[in-house]
Amino acid sequence: MNYAKDRGWDTFEKGLKGGAEVIKKYYIGNRQDTKYFMKFNVLNNSIYHQYMQNITAPIAEGKSLKNGYMKYDPNLNGEYLFKIPLFYDMPGNDTPSPDNDDKYNATVIISEGVRARSDSTRNSDKVKVLSFGQMFEVFEKVENGKDPEFVWYRARIGNQYGYIPYYRVSNPRK
Repeated sequence: MNYAKDRGWDTFEKGLKGGAEVIKKYYIGNRQDTKYFMKFNVLNNSIYHQYMQNITAPIAEGKSLKNGYMKYDPNLNGEYLFKIPLFYDMPGNDTPSPDNDDKYNATVIISEGVRARSDSTRNSDKVKVLSFGQMFEVFEKVENGKDPEFVWYRARIGNQYGYIPYYRVSNPRK
């Protein structure tokens, strides 16, 4: 809202025109002229001027865009131009899409802090301390880790990743 106020976009029409000018100048003018290129700046080898973090969004947004086209052209008989980036030196095999079958939901059950570690050993660096009852997402169970006395979960806690001892976790379920 402050962005719009600072630019004097105090009516719908001014906001629409001003927003279109921003898109024209900073995206279309930089050859980022598709929804994909606006979010992933792959054209000039720069990490700047991009913001996409959800790697599944292109599929969802593509379906949404298709549904929008189909409202006006139900058989999709019109002419459409698609700009598809080509990437070289990519692996030969497709990576399967993630699904929820590989996830656990888990809750820490002890009343004191649990240390999430950088590796599946008791002596690895501490990544984060979890509180009683804190939720986190578990990706896999590491049964034969580098510390054979323990079984570990590889987990994501907020935006950090680490390993948590199996015995410290309640309610792991697939």
